[in-house]
Amino acid sequence: MPLMTELFFWILCLAAFVQDLKTRYFSSWWLLPCLLILLAAGLHPGPSLLFCALMLILHLLRRDWIGLADVTAMAFLSLLTGSALYPLTVVACLLGFLWTALIPEQTVPFVSCLSAAAALLAAAR
Repeated sequence: MPLMTELFFWILCLAAFVQDLKTRYFSSWWLLPCLLILLAAGLHPGPSLLFCALMLILHLLRRDWIGLADVTAMAFLSLLTGSALYPLTVVACLLGFLWTALIPEQTVPFVSCLSAAAALLAAAR
């Protein structure tokens, strides 16, 4: 990924983390910077898009389990990373479980967990 695109990705992850953590809301305006990053970095569709489709079906069946923002964030990361979505989802789920253990609330800010997981995995490579 080019340096400016990577910097934009890090800023987007940080902004999404903070907004979701504070508001539990992910505006559709987030789609514009996501599309810009995808255009700059290139699409990497892989088998993880099937996983995103399953998450969308889960959202349609049980909206109280997973929000559309979570599905949208996973689709964006899926197109950006391809098959790397699987470790990202595992790390995000572990962060979600940790969040629930430390701060017992009704909802988990999963977009924040996805953003933190993306940052952790990007820093680890």
